[in-house]
Amino acid sequence: MDPSDICNELYRLARSEPGTSRLHHYSERRVWMVQNAQDAHRILKSHAANWPKHMAWMRQTLGPSRMSENHAAWAFRRQLTQPHFNHYDVAKTIRATRRALRRALPQLVAQTAATPLPDGLLRQMTLEVLTEVLFDLDFRDTGIDPEHLFHLLALSAQYAFVPAGGLTGDERRQHLSQLNAAKAQVMQDLRVFRRAEYAHHPVLREMLAAEAASRHQSDRFVMEQEMITLLAAGSETSASTFGWACHLLAQHPQVQAQLREDARAGNEASPLLDDFLSETMRLFPANPILSRYALADDAFSAGPVLAGDVALVSLVGLQTQGQSRERPWQLDLAAARALHNRAESGFGTAFGVGERVCGGRLFALTEMRTLVRELLLQAEVLPTAAEPVDHPLDLQWCSLMVRRGGHRVQIRPLNTPPGR
Repeated sequence: MDPSDICNELYRLARSEPGTSRLHHYSERRVWMVQNAQDAHRILKSHAANWPKHMAWMRQTLGPSRMSENHAAWAFRRQLTQPHFNHYDVAKTIRATRRALRRALPQLVAQTAATPLPDGLLRQMTLEVLTEVLFDLDFRDTGIDPEHLFHLLALSAQYAFVPAGGLTGDERRQHLSQLNAAKAQVMQDLRVFRRAEYAHHPVLREMLAAEAASRHQSDRFVMEQEMITLLAAGSETSASTFGWACHLLAQHPQVQAQLREDARAGNEASPLLDDFLSETMRLFPANPILSRYALADDAFSAGPVLAGDVALVSLVGLQTQGQSRERPWQLDLAAARALHNRAESGFGTAFGVGERVCGGRLFALTEMRTLVRELLLQAEVLPTAAEPVDHPLDLQWCSLMVRRGGHRVQIRPLNTPPGR
């Protein structure tokens, strides 16, 4: 099954078989689709030692990194970057995000006047925010074409979740050739960060020191490999979530008006905006699956688990079961407020659960709050298609979950007459 098919399958299962865990066979591998809350708790918390992260595809296609590794290899890489995320500059992040949105807004207005909202532009915007905050540099000055990175991620996405099964013979060889060429290009691009003008920055300096220290070890650390996933993970989540936020703003004009009024009141710490973002991440989690594998035999609500089984914990299934909501498939700001940071909310689950929760969570939330607030102050988001909550959307996996073809919205500057 193609990774994009799995994204669409998550929503089908969440609607047709809520709260269940089911065994499937993908690419001749036993794979559990987990929606049962007790099973998910077992995997992510109570028996987490038996369920390490299953990201072998990422290691094989992009190289070892904090995102792909487990145990000591993960802890080693984590300590290089996590302190910088823990102590990120909030005011600087807000300033950088405002600048990036204002810079991108004319393109967003021009492009959505004729086409759906382009994912590539959103990714470039959040990539610029990340590099300014984390590395004190303007990504545009590096000379790197961000499309090289996005192309590599799209190619590697074919191997997500389970071993690749749809590529055989000449098709497989051609795909792998393209993947290797794309990775070589990105690795070459990222060598720019070895230059003295960049390498003095604390994050990069520590990475290069770790690389030198591991040169003769079995677990070699390579700065460019870590940078691939750092840049991707640090920008893709915010870009995807911002896109889904635009989708929901367009479909709920009254909520958009409330949020705009709240933004105009100058409320930087807005509970209403947090409720909206939590619902956005609940209904459309950028990373809808937490992938793990069993080291030893185990047991789920639906039956025995064998060592080597893969478990795909569906955040879509966990967050739409309806146990705490009357209308789990609808935007519900009141429920988000009542369930703030609990498992039934986007804030409580969308960044992961347990030890492997996303290390950039607080940075990402600051960025997303600022992006949405600034957008509301500068523009309105209009639907270009009527899409009720029961309308199935065509989803695509491209390192994270996005809308195939872009979101059907138009972004228009405030006070612009219709038709202009």
